[in-house]
Amino acid sequence: MSSKRAAGVAKSFLEHAVKLWRRPPKGRQRRYLLALDEEVWGVREALSRELSGDFEEAFKELAHGPLGRIYEEVSRWAGSPEFGELAQWQIVFAAGLVEGDEEVLKISGGLSLRLSDVAESLAFQQLLGRSAVAHIFLYGSARFREEAAVLVGKMGERDYYSEVHEKKITREAAPAIYAALSAINLVSSAADEELVEHVVLRWISLSGGLRVKVVVQTGVGSAVAKALAARAPLESLFLSILLGNVLLFKMWPQLARLGSLGDAAREAWWLYGCLRERLASLAESEDLRRVELFYDAGDAARDAAIAYVIAKVSEEQDLSEVGKRLRILAR
Repeated sequence: MSSKRAAGVAKSFLEHAVKLWRRPPKGRQRRYLLALDEEVWGVREALSRELSGDFEEAFKELAHGPLGRIYEEVSRWAGSPEFGELAQWQIVFAAGLVEGDEEVLKISGGLSLRLSDVAESLAFQQLLGRSAVAHIFLYGSARFREEAAVLVGKMGERDYYSEVHEKKITREAAPAIYAALSAINLVSSAADEELVEHVVLRWISLSGGLRVKVVVQTGVGSAVAKALAARAPLESLFLSILLGNVLLFKMWPQLARLGSLGDAAREAWWLYGCLRERLASLAESEDLRRVELFYDAGDAARDAAIAYVIAKVSEEQDLSEVGKRLRILAR
């Protein structure tokens, strides 16, 4: 299964995000996104328009034969047209990260960001407990850190910090990469809801780190990170993403009747067991019985908890609680 076209789309996706970040368009929200701030949603809307043709062709290349048939069946389980859009973007982007090493952004003095850096950074965030600041999506790569160290040696620490880290990374590259990942549910910006009237750059560039800005890896983001770290085949990425998304779409209508995060976790575990068994049976019928699923029960509970917090905070209009609750989840 080729990922060359997908790598091109992933590269363009991140490049466009960086360009759009300087003036992100306004946009509306959809409930299935775990990212609530309008700047992130606006980035996704614009990216969808800019890359729609290439994106559709890339997905067609990936979703053929058995995987295409499985995708169609799982889409019916989800029961929502929004399922396809979100799952397809995740699949194409993740597939592009598997083998792609294209340069995404020239930063300064030979320092650059590549697709492989983003892939490694996602896996590194997983190792850190799924909680970090936006800079992790650059400095999570060993190659990027080494390149940055060389530039520090040439410029000196003070000049590097003020001219490169603050101006190029903190204000442009890191928030744009974060917004792109958040727009397709690989990380959650739900903690931003209480600050939605402010400029997103301020939240990310503040030195307080986790005390100010919580970037929480979603369950699907966790599954993608684990698959990337394991150098799993594209089939594993594809099916893991389908499992995570169909669980979220089946889970969301149940949130209104649930009384606690514990209830949400238990509901997610039950749904996860049922959906995993159905997907495994479907994969076996298509002779894909040995494909490993990286989306696990913990990831399911995590997505359910994030969705629960979003739903309840929105319902109660108690926006001051969302950041605190997500900090607890991120530990």
